[in-house]
Amino acid sequence: MAWEEISSTTTLISLLLILVEGERSPTMVPSSAMDRVCRPTPVTRGMREVGNKRRARKLEMSVEIIFASRTPRAVNTILERWGKKASGAWNLSGDLCTGAAIDNTGLDDPSFNPGIKCDCSSINDTLCHIVQFKVYALDVVGTIPEELSNLTYLFTLDLRQNYLTGPLPAFIGNFSSMQYLSFGINALSGPIPKELGKLQKLVSLGMGANNFSGPLPPELGALTSLNAWYMDSCGASGELPPSLSNLKSLETLWASDINFTGKIPDFIGGWTNLTTLARANSEEEENPADVPMTGRRGASARRCGAMGGGVQMQGGAVQWGCGVRDRGAGYTQRRIQGNSFSGPIPSSFSGLSKMTDLRIGDLINGSSSLAFINNMTSLTTLILRNSKISDTLPSDFEKYNSLLKL
Repeated sequence: MAWEEISSTTTLISLLLILVEGERSPTMVPSSAMDRVCRPTPVTRGMREVGNKRRARKLEMSVEIIFASRTPRAVNTILERWGKKASGAWNLSGDLCTGAAIDNTGLDDPSFNPGIKCDCSSINDTLCHIVQFKVYALDVVGTIPEELSNLTYLFTLDLRQNYLTGPLPAFIGNFSSMQYLSFGINALSGPIPKELGKLQKLVSLGMGANNFSGPLPPELGALTSLNAWYMDSCGASGELPPSLSNLKSLETLWASDINFTGKIPDFIGGWTNLTTLARANSEEEENPADVPMTGRRGASARRCGAMGGGVQMQGGAVQWGCGVRDRGAGYTQRRIQGNSFSGPIPSSFSGLSKMTDLRIGDLINGSSSLAFINNMTSLTTLILRNSKISDTLPSDFEKYNSLLKL
């Protein structure tokens, strides 16, 4: 007997439950039964919908429990592959979601490494999910294990300052709750996966100091919640895709030492929340006293703050941010230096009135005036080294009374 088209999601779930629970043969369902499932009469529709919803919720809870049961095994396997083990601070009697994993210990606590944080509010506070995972600067060697894909409830993942190699897996795009993601200062290679663009809740992305290749995927323009993006020395190249014009929430961009080409895009002037922009080569460094580093690898360690991705998690305080001090609420930056961009500096930059830290350098050609800084009266740092500026300082330069570094 032939199967008929099923158009209702609820009906599909109901049919699945029929098969799973043995109420019908698992190999064949008579079309008369299909008729009853797929086209209920008005009299029975309400009753069946209620029953379907209850059974669907039961199925969802069963699936949730199954996946939750995999996560402790996944964490242990990941750490084993990396030559590490779960900390006794949160792995009490073999239960990962205990101790520091559920108390007030912050993930930024240096002694809490590797570390996880759990949310145990599911199914009437009876089921825990791992929602934060940190393996920071532990000299981990190897690839990113497939088992990481089982931690589907993560909203924070910190893998900075290790020796991770191989590609960034495409499954990274399945972490639909991800908000803070950092894998900077490693040796990851290959193209930047377009699947990153699926992380539409992402607030902070740290991907610098890696060996990626190729252009930024256009799909990254879907990261409309992105507030801070740290990509210094990540290995990307090519022109910036026009889709990045959608990143209206962006406040901080560090994009130094990347072989970006073409003209500096006009659309950057539409990132009106931007306060920090930096683009320069590795010779132009901020004073180490201004940005204390916690890294260990020469140039990479010196630029840890730019590459690791300091994550702003509470007010203006940068939590577990590599080399970035608490700058206060609203602190944002933009750094684009050491690239292969062509000038001139777009006049659209005049719309960046919130800018506090602007660093542009090493433009290949083109001549720029200083008109674009006219509305940037909140500037504290202005660096325009080798930017082919053909202009004089404005006569009203005293209005930049917050300027500390020129």
